[in-house]
Amino acid sequence: MRQRKVDLQQLHHLSIQGKTGREIAAEMGVGPGAISKNLKALRHALTGDYGRVAAKIDDQSVINMNRIEKHGLVLDSEIEDVRREISGASDNTEKDMLRQTLIKFLAESRKQTLLKFNIEKSIYQMIEGKQFQNDVLMKLREIGDEKREKFFNWLDTQTLDEGSEGDGSLRVSEAD
Repeated sequence: MRQRKVDLQQLHHLSIQGKTGREIAAEMGVGPGAISKNLKALRHALTGDYGRVAAKIDDQSVINMNRIEKHGLVLDSEIEDVRREISGASDNTEKDMLRQTLIKFLAESRKQTLLKFNIEKSIYQMIEGKQFQNDVLMKLREIGDEKREKFFNWLDTQTLDEGSEGDGSLRVSEAD
C-alpha cells in the first residue's frame, strides 16, 4: 500500500489554527503518527538557530522594556515633583535651577521613550524576520531538489551588506 504524502504547507496552516494532531490527521486523511512526525520535522525546520537566538533576544528585550517602564514611572513622578516645586518657588534663582533640572529630566524621558521604541522595533523586526524565514522554508519545500540545490549554490555566492539608506536594511550582493 502506497503511503500518502503530507502537504507540509497545509499541515503548517492547520497547526497554526490551533487544531490538534488528531483533528489535522482526520482532515488530511492520514494517521496521527504521520502528522506527529511531520509536525516535529516542520517545527524543527521552521525554528532553527534564528528562532533560538530571536527568543533569547526577545526575552532580554522584554526584561529591558520592563526596566525602562519602571524607570519611566519614577522619572514621571520626579518631573511632577519638580513642576510643583517650580510653581511653589518664590526665588527666581531657585526657579531657574529647578527649570534646568526639569529640562534634564525631560531629556532623559525622551531618551527612554526612544530606547523603548527601538526595542519594540527590534522585536517587530525579529518577528517579521522569523515569519519571512518560515515562508522561505515552506517555499523551498515546494520546489524540486534540482532547483533547491541551484538556489543554495547561488546563495553561497552572496553576501549581506548593510543598506545604504542607514535604516538597518540588508542588501544581497555578490561575494568577493
